[in-house]
Amino acid sequence: MPCTALIITKEDGTTVRIKFLTMWNPPFTDIDLFTCNEEFEPIGNPGVTQVEIDEESYHKNLRIEASAKEQYVSSESTDPQWNPGYVESPEELEDGNQNSL
Repeated sequence: MPCTALIITKEDGTTVRIKFLTMWNPPFTDIDLFTCNEEFEPIGNPGVTQVEIDEESYHKNLRIEASAKEQYVSSESTDPQWNPGYVESPEELEDGNQNSL
């Protein structure tokens, strides 16, 4: 399940850690939203919803918005190729070129 993690600072200075975990269920993406502890371990039951967009687009958009607010936590998220500004490593570029021959 792809995951995007955020730390949101509230007006009173306290922080909330959350994870968005998704699963593609055509034509929808199912989203489980978890509040997490300091180690980003989910606490309790998730909030559940669906959106009519694919997983990759959902996570890319979420990460762009969260990065602009300095809330995105890449070290606790999966699928780094969906991160804003992602650049393939030279090894990935080589593999991509070999696979396209």
